[in-house]
Order: sequence, then structure tokens, then C-alpha cells
Amino acid sequence: MIRLFKFQTVFLLSALFVLQFQLSASQKQPYLFDVNLAEKPAEVEKMINDYSKGLPDFPLEVMTEVELDGPISIWLYKEAAHFLDLLVKTDKSDYVWPRDTESCASHDSFSIPSILPQGSSSQCKTAFDNIKNSFSNLFACGDAAEPEMYVLSYPSGVANDTNTNTVLDLIGVMGSTFVGLPPLYDGVLPIDFVPRLRNILRKLRYDELVPPLNAQINSFKNGKIILEGNEECFIKEGYDQLKNDIDSIILEAATLLDQIENLKSEGEAEYNKEILRLGAISRMRNVLPYPSLTQADREFLGFWIGALYWRLRGGGIIKLGGTQECRRVGLRRPFNVIGEFAGGSHGKEAADGIYCEIFSGWGEWFDMGTSPGEDKYYDLVKMTNRGYEQIRTAVSGSSILNSCTIPDPPFVLEIEGLSKKNYDTTELTASGLTMGPCYYFAWDQLHPWTYGVDVEPPYFWVVDIPTAIGEFCIGGSLGLGMVRTLMNGWATGQPPTCIIDCEGRECGDDNCGGECGFCSEGLFCNDAGQCVESIEEPEPDEDTSFSDKDTEFPDEEVSDESTDIPDADNPVTDNSSPVTDADI
Repeated sequence: MIRLFKFQTVFLLSALFVLQFQLSASQKQPYLFDVNLAEKPAEVEKMINDYSKGLPDFPLEVMTEVELDGPISIWLYKEAAHFLDLLVKTDKSDYVWPRDTESCASHDSFSIPSILPQGSSSQCKTAFDNIKNSFSNLFACGDAAEPEMYVLSYPSGVANDTNTNTVLDLIGVMGSTFVGLPPLYDGVLPIDFVPRLRNILRKLRYDELVPPLNAQINSFKNGKIILEGNEECFIKEGYDQLKNDIDSIILEAATLLDQIENLKSEGEAEYNKEILRLGAISRMRNVLPYPSLTQADREFLGFWIGALYWRLRGGGIIKLGGTQECRRVGLRRPFNVIGEFAGGSHGKEAADGIYCEIFSGWGEWFDMGTSPGEDKYYDLVKMTNRGYEQIRTAVSGSSILNSCTIPDPPFVLEIEGLSKKNYDTTELTASGLTMGPCYYFAWDQLHPWTYGVDVEPPYFWVVDIPTAIGEFCIGGSLGLGMVRTLMNGWATGQPPTCIIDCEGRECGDDNCGGECGFCSEGLFCNDAGQCVESIEEPEPDEDTSFSDKDTEFPDEEVSDESTDIPDADNPVTDNSSPVTDADI
């Protein structure tokens, strides 16, 4: 009898495990809860079943499960879940934007001392004037060290049809606006946000940052040549100090130049590897702008641009003229930019598909059961399905029965749909579905949580109620889901264009931009693709010692006339009622 009981217990546990595995493997929705928790369990269960028909399996592997009281589990993109967690944990002290005070420290303290004795010859005076002219422009270093400071050239709190059409414009508009808003709360931004943004901007602004740096370095070198060529004109102590100071600022500028060039070359190499990896699985994608941006860079931009501008679409951050202006400036334009840098023309069309679906609201469900009406479980299911509706035209395209009619010219758009172009739209679909969980978490965990409420025009409430947080969350998720869908390309139906070769290799390059495997901690991958304890370095030749001259900068074309120096180039500078959702 005891043995039978044990067998039955083991069998039951095994069956439950298998059932749980099957449910997880075929999960369609970004939530799990006992429908009996709802006030209308039968209706809620029917909605879940109806809304799940035809959906792909929900991609749990790229999501974070969040367990909340109920009990209920919801799934959010890892990036969105991390952002929401930071909001929960902040102590709401003021955030101070981290300044880079080290990269150009010598530039900041650089000055030319009075090293010209009284009664100097006209030739010495001319040489000294030319030296000063060589160092009249020190700004290129600072622009490269803090490339985000270009946003200060944008008027704060101004977003319109003319300044929301490029990636740099979108960052510039929001950057300058948040300069004018109250300080963010400390801990709201991920710890790697600023360094990642700076490196991405160094790639995006390459053509604006590199020429002034090169011009500045050449001007500094020419100034040094003039100084050394007229050494007898100057006071010895001041001469030596100035010469050392010049070496320091040349080194700083050259270091930043090397950093930017390396970011560009490494980014372009990774971009090409991404194409190889797609070819290995018979997929391809459009040629994209900014070839030094990696997929990780584009995902970062897609999430943060999507989050900020979707909130603008909802009526927050900047006070715009009305609902349709919010939709156009906060959705159509920025998501067209995201779509283009992730998928070219396919991406722009997909963005218009998302825009097509914004004209029906969700005011009945966005409050997650906190106002009279249905309960939070009912609202969660309905809001999740509303998120699916938001991406359905981008996924499946428009038709006569489901035409894409908009209030902007050309008024009727023909959207083919990414699925008809052979894209795997699982992640774009999933991003839309997270609309319900985004709002649910905001109301469950972040009520009341506010920021930027007591502001005057041109600013408008940033976060007044949890709905605003839900908008940040779903906007970022839609941007991220669209980027990943587009970057993963479409199925060609042809044989692979790259053949993975890992035969006999346990690590290292797989011939198609990927890895054959990775070594455990403490082991290293050798050239043969084997994990070993150490890699022997070749013995250096006896004649490989270097002298001081090896550390000098390579010669640039400079003036032979020690007192005939052109002016340094100028650096390139770029140039109250409560908020309600504009679509409710």
C-alpha cells in the first residue's frame, strides 16, 4: 500500500512537471494566473483562449518573468523589466550627469605663458603670435570626450515635424528637453547608459568629430615646430613647460581620435559578421545606414527612443498642439527613423503599420482595475490584446477589409506586412503583447510614482500617473521588438551563403561571424580552436627593443616655414490640467 502511494505520488508529480513544461513550451501570452482570481473567470478564460489563437509561441528566452501578488506572473523584455526595477528602487535623490573630466584635462588647464622677453625681435614676436594662433581652438577634444553635449544646440522643449527626422535629431530634442526639466532621479538610468550612449554618438557623429580632431592635432604639431624652431627667442623655463604641455594635449587628442577610429572599425567588423551569421541560416537584411552601428547599438537606440517618444505621443514631456500632433511627432516620425536604421525601407513601412493602429484607444483598460468597471485581470487580458492590435498591420499588412487610413497625406497607406516579406515576426508580436504587462506592473508596483509634474510650458507632465510609466515601457518594447525583427532579416529560401565550420574545434571563429564555443574560466582558446590553460607567447627578437623615437607621433604634413602657420580649423558644433493619454 505504501509502495503504491509512493508510485502514485511520483507519477502525479511527473505528470505535473510534464504539464508545466508543455504549458511553458507553448505559452502564447505574457501572463499566467488562475482565472478564478478574476471577478468573471469564465469570460476572462474565453478571452484568453480567443486572443491566443494564431499567435506564435511567446519568446520566453528573451523575457524576464516578474512574479507579483495574486499570484500572477507577467513577462517583459529584459530591458524593460530592468528599467521598471530601477524606478522601484530609486531613492529619488537628484541625478547628476557624469562629466568626463579626465580625457581632456590637459586641454582644460592649457594656457600659453608669457615666454617672450621684452625687447624681442619682430621675428620672435611673429613666431610667438603664430604659436598662440596654433592653440586658439581647443574644443575638438571636449566634443569627442562628451559627444552628447551637441544636444545643447537644440532649443529645449521643442519637438516638431522638422527636428524629429534623424537619429541625432531625436536624441538632440530629448536631450535638450531633459536639460530643462527637473533633475532625473538617481538610479533611474542603467549604470552603463552614459558610456554606451557616448560610444554610439561617437559613431553617429564620426564625420563631425574626426576632422576637427585631426585639424587640431596638426595645428598643435605645427605650433610645436614653430616653438622648437625659435627656441632662442623664449625664456628657457617657460619654453620647457610649454613644450611639455603641448605634448600632453597632442596625446589627449590623439588618444580620443584612436578611440573613435577603433569604435568605427570594430563596429564595421561586427556589422559584417552579423551579415555572415544571417547568411549561415539562409537569411539576409537590407543595407543599413550607419555601418559602424552594431545590432546591440541599434537595439539600445530602439528601446530608448521608442520609450521617450511613445510617452510624447501620450501627451507628456513636451506640450504639443493636440492629439494628432502628439501621434505624428511622438510615433510616426521617430518610429520611421527606428525602422529605417534597423531595416531600411522595410522598417519604415513597418513603422507606418504601427502608426496605422494608433487611432483606436484603450481608455477602458489602461487603469488595471483601479477605477469602476472591470477588475485588473480582465483589464490585463484586454490591454494585452490591444497591444497585439498595435502591431498587427506591421506584421500582417493592410487589406481592403483592414485598410490603413491615416489623417496625414497620403491618407491611405498600403502596408505589405513583414510576415509576407518572410521576416520572423515573433519578437515584434511579443513586443506588442507586452502592453498589458507594462501597464499592469506600473499600476501594481509604481503607484503613486511621479516625476516632472510641477513644470510649466513648453514642458508637460512626464510621469503623473502609472499610465505614463506604462507608456515608457511599451514604447521601448515596441522599438526593441521592431529592431530585432528587422535586424534578423528575412528567409531567402536559398542555400546558406556561409558554411559554418567547427569540425575539430571547441572554441573560436566558426567561419561565419560566430563562435564554435567558449572556454571555461581560466582556459584560453588557441589558434587550433582548443581550450588550453595558457597560450605561449613567442620569444621577442633581440633587436625588438625600442628607443624614445618609437613613442613619437607619426609625422604629418607641416609647414617648412617655422613662422608661417595657418590658423587652426574651427571645430564642428551642432549648431495645467492632468496629463491624459492622447489616444484615450
